[in-house]
This record gives sequence, C-alpha cells and structure tokens, in this order.
Amino acid sequence: MKIVFWGSGEFALVSLKVVANHHQILSVITSADRREGRGLKIKSDIVKQFCLREGLKVYTPINFSPRFISILKGEGAELFVVVNYGRRLSREILEIPHIYSINLHPSLLPKYRGPAPINWVLINGEKKTGVSVIKINERIDAGEIIYQKEVEIGEEEDAGMLSRRLAEIGAEVLLRAIELIRRGEVRLKVQQESMATYFPKLKKSDGEINWRRPAKQIHNLIRGFTPQPGAFTFYNGKRIKVLKSAVEEGIKVSPSEVVRVQKRRGILVGTGEGGLWIEELQMEGRRRMKAGEFIAGYRIKEGERLCK
Repeated sequence: MKIVFWGSGEFALVSLKVVANHHQILSVITSADRREGRGLKIKSDIVKQFCLREGLKVYTPINFSPRFISILKGEGAELFVVVNYGRRLSREILEIPHIYSINLHPSLLPKYRGPAPINWVLINGEKKTGVSVIKINERIDAGEIIYQKEVEIGEEEDAGMLSRRLAEIGAEVLLRAIELIRRGEVRLKVQQESMATYFPKLKKSDGEINWRRPAKQIHNLIRGFTPQPGAFTFYNGKRIKVLKSAVEEGIKVSPSEVVRVQKRRGILVGTGEGGLWIEELQMEGRRRMKAGEFIAGYRIKEGERLCK
C-alpha cells in the first residue's frame, strides 16, 4: 500500500522499518531538529536520521501550513500511519488519504489513553497491557479499533524494557492491521467510553519517592519512571535517581531509614509497608551504578535517611 508515515523516536522507528519492508513509504513526517546538551548542538530525530540514510523523503514541519497540506495531498497516499508522533492532526489532514488514517497506541484501548500509557501501566501495577491499532478521529486515542493484542507485563520490566518489547510487538500488529485494510476485511469496533481511562504526560516532580507509601507502590513508581524521567530521592542534600529496586516484605521500620547496607545486595530502606532494596542508582551529575559501587564510594551507613 502507499503510505505516508508519521512518527518520532525509537518506538516509531521500529514500526517504520517493518512497514517499509512490506509497503511503499511515500514520505515520512517526524519531529523538527532541536538543540540539545551543553553545547546546544543541533540534533535530528532518530527517524529523520534513518530516512536520510535510506533515501526516504522526510519532512519536519514546525506547523501545518497550507503549503505543507498541499504537499500531503499531492502524495497520493492510501493510508496515513501514525506512531508516537506527539501532535494532533486536524480533520483536514486526517481525511487526505484515500482510505483513512490509523494510529498504533501502546495500550489496550479504551484503557490508558494519553501520551504515557507504558509508564502508567507500570506505576499502577498492572499485570497486562497491549497494543491497539485504531482509525484516527479528532478525539485523543478514541477512534474505532482495527486490531489489538494483549501482552503480559514482566514483573521486573521497567518502562524502557516494556517500551522496546511493545515496539516490536506493535510493529507486527500494525502490519497485520494494514493487511486487513488492504484486503477489505476490517471490522471496526467502537471503543466503550464507560471503560475509558486517560493518563497525562509524566512530570519530573511526580517521580519524587514518598517513603511513607508501601514498598510495592514505590517499586512500581521506579519501574514506571525508568529510564526517564527517573524516580528520585535525596541523600546528604543531593538528588539520587533510583533505577532498579526490589521489595522486601514483612519488615516494619521507619520510612526513609536505611536499614541494611550490603555491597552484594544493595541498600534496604524502610517504607510505609515493608522495605525496599535499592539495587541501581545514579547520583546527581554522575553515571548509573550498582548499589555496591555507591556504598563503597559514599560510605552510606545504617540509620541514615534518604530525604531532603
């Protein structure tokens, strides 16, 4: 099929590569270049970098001007395929392709609509999630469902791990959905609004660990915020990202108190219910490290507290 692909980042790139192996990619629309780092060097999205290497036509519009919309209309696309693009498309744009516009969303819609479903399913301690391909309408993630697949969540998966796995699964599901469209075999399913949930983009401040909460909730927060933006606490006035943890049940200790320090196991901290082992962390301005390295370097002791 003739496709215009819209997407940004690693998650979208996986789908672009898979779809490009089976269908004609007329053009790709991705995020505009931005300045990053201390030197404010210009950085292109990974999708744009791929397109330039592979000779695919790529656009990075800052706004959807009449001229750009005219270009889209001239492409002759049968489908617009949208994966993690990050911007809403107007009805005028959605109605350009000859068939319609579709979106790959990393949740089992109508649950977990919004920009950060992978993070929130982990924060909320869900055991299952999935991917959905929908026909896009003007409401956020509310279009009719074309195809879905349920996915079990690993007990130790964090957002980075789950995102990579859903990207691979999602790309295959997207390919299946496109094939159903090509054959004219799609049976659109209306989303049940009574079952719909919406979760917002994560804020960095939401990652601060409240040690009065149960260890299991804190553990899930860490999973949902890893690798970015990162769940954090404080030690001697400096911020620490906690990147990997494990729950220790059946102990009663003061929240935020360091209960045990073991180079091989980590740092056991008291919570509102049970204890939490910190296994990997990152001190402000430093690299990610195992808890044993931190213990050796910073001489943290039992009885100290992780708080402001």
